[in-house]
Amino acid sequence: MVDNASTDGVAELVEKYLTNNQIYNFSWKLIHEPTPGLIHARLAGMKAAASDIMLFCDDDNTLCDTYVQTGFEIMHANPKIGVLGGLGIPEFESEKPDWFDTFYHSYAVGAQADKDGKIDKYPAEVYGAGSFFRKAPLQRFYDLGFKSIFKGRTGKVLSAGDDVEWCYSLQLVGYEIWYNSSLTFLHFMPAKRLQWDYYIKMKSGIASGSAGFYVYNSIFYSRKKNIFILFYLKYYKIKLTYLFLYIKHKIMFDSIKKNKFQELKLEIIKNKFSSYLFNAKSHYNHFLLIKNIIAKY
Repeated sequence: MVDNASTDGVAELVEKYLTNNQIYNFSWKLIHEPTPGLIHARLAGMKAAASDIMLFCDDDNTLCDTYVQTGFEIMHANPKIGVLGGLGIPEFESEKPDWFDTFYHSYAVGAQADKDGKIDKYPAEVYGAGSFFRKAPLQRFYDLGFKSIFKGRTGKVLSAGDDVEWCYSLQLVGYEIWYNSSLTFLHFMPAKRLQWDYYIKMKSGIASGSAGFYVYNSIFYSRKKNIFILFYLKYYKIKLTYLFLYIKHKIMFDSIKKNKFQELKLEIIKNKFSSYLFNAKSHYNHFLLIKNIIAKY
C-alpha cells in the first residue's frame, strides 16, 4: 500500500485495519511516498515490489476474484508481455451523464482491444488502472537514467500520460502490450468526476501532454538516428498547425452560440498547442535520452 502524501489520516486507518484483521493471509507493507503524484506513488510501489510481475490497483479499483491469479498466469506464460491491461467497468455514485458513453475511455473503463491477447496496434497502450507491468525491464529503464516526461495526476492537476509512456518505453525495447477481457474490475466514478466542467479539465490535462508523445512517435516511426533539424522542423510544423486550428475554431465558435462539445474541442486544441509552445528544447533532450537508453539497453 502506498500512502502518497495523504493528509486525511487514511494511512493510519489502513495500517490499523490490516494489523487488527487477521483473516487476510498475506504479507503487507505500508510505504510512505512524500512527493505527491500518481507517477511517484507507482515508482515507490515498483521499488518496493519483490516480484517481477506487478499489478497497479488504484484506490478506486475493485478487482474481480480471479484477477491476480489470471493475470499472473498470463504474464508468466508469455515472457514478452511488458504490460497486461484489463477491462474496467464503471461503478457510478450518481446518475450516469448522457455524454459518458461517448467519452468513457478517458475514465479508464471499457474494452481496450477487439480481442484478447497481444494488441495489434503499434504503438499500443493500456490504461494504468488495473494493469500488470513487468518490473525488470521497466526498472532497467530507470537504472539507465530514464526520467518520465509525464508527471501524472498530482492533487488537483489532472495531467496524464505516464502509464502510456511506460507502455511505449517497453515496446521500444521489444516487449508487447496485451489485453484480456476476463480481467474485470469495478472503477468507482464519484459524482464530482462526472461533472462536465471536470471532464473538460481532465481532457485539457490529457491534451497538455500531447507534445511529449511526439518524442516517442519520432522514435517509433524513424528508427534511424534523427537529425536535429528534422526533429525541430516537424515539431514546429505541428505547433503551427495547432495554432491555426485554435484561431480558426475560436473565430468560428465566437460567431455562433457554441455547445459544450465545441467548447471541449477548443480546449483540447488550445492545450495541445500549449504543450508544443515552450517545450521544444526539453522534448528534444528527452528524445536524445530515450535514444541513448535504447542504445545501452
